[in-house]
Amino acid sequence: MDSSTDDNNKETFFETSEFEINDIEFFLENLQYTRTGEYAENSIHMMCPIQQGNHEYSVPIDSSKKYKKILNCFFSSLDENENFDIGNFQNLIEANQFSEESIPSFGFEYKAMDCMVHNALVTNRKLSFLFSGKEQTHLGLNIATIVLNRTISTLQSTSLLLKSGYSGDAKCLLRVALEQIAYAYQVLGINDEKVIKNLKKTLSIKNLKELIPEAGVLYGYLTDFIHNNNNIWSEFLELEEDTNHNVSKMYIKVRSGESSRETTMIVVRVVEAYLAVAYHISKNFEHNNKYNIKELIFTQCELAKMIRARYYKKNHESEPRETV
Repeated sequence: MDSSTDDNNKETFFETSEFEINDIEFFLENLQYTRTGEYAENSIHMMCPIQQGNHEYSVPIDSSKKYKKILNCFFSSLDENENFDIGNFQNLIEANQFSEESIPSFGFEYKAMDCMVHNALVTNRKLSFLFSGKEQTHLGLNIATIVLNRTISTLQSTSLLLKSGYSGDAKCLLRVALEQIAYAYQVLGINDEKVIKNLKKTLSIKNLKELIPEAGVLYGYLTDFIHNNNNIWSEFLELEEDTNHNVSKMYIKVRSGESSRETTMIVVRVVEAYLAVAYHISKNFEHNNKYNIKELIFTQCELAKMIRARYYKKNHESEPRETV
């Protein structure tokens, strides 16, 4: 990506580009996180839920198969009163009765989503460092940074919902995240309290289209889940034909693995919008390049494009441009 990009062509700055990934084994397949350092305590979004019998627990998404197998054997050795049968546990371990297929795992899409949410967290921390110990007199810049800070927990909550299969609820949260990001972009250049108070927040999504061209369409799609509009009912309802009695039965799909997997790419795109706004905030601190935020964001956005290209290539789909 050309690091000389400026405000005059910002509307194409974060647009989708084509990538050649014919024979590349994308590294996120074997992603491992370091459990130490300044971001270790903020990895809640990496947790994934697992159910074994009557027991439910969570493990980090990048846990090794051996680690998950031991946990699987452990919870399989608890009875309904939570008494632990150590003999059964030893037998399960020694007999190697759990095949790899029985060990809970999440695919590329979920790891990629968590990686991008983590990137947003890292960028947010870098921005916070720029503000740390300095008195900022620019009101809009302060508000924009605070709003982006709040958005991190929204993105992390979305990740947890998707790994639990609750794609509809996740899309409601994604709409909130997109609103927060759009408002941050709308306000960051304004230093007048009266003007900020009188801003029409409904125009914020329109402004965000300067960075993410399909922001309006994406916002409309996510809003349908907030208002439960009938054009999204098909994502929750499932008909089953009963040929013997010539009737149809209707079921409500509370959880959907397929829909959740597809929604991970919306998360990646929303994170790109987050990074785009963070980039424009960081331009106010170009004199302080200690944290290399500009270079960091360029790299993260290139990664996001690679992730989306890999996903749509893997699923033999064309990436949505103006529609979701």
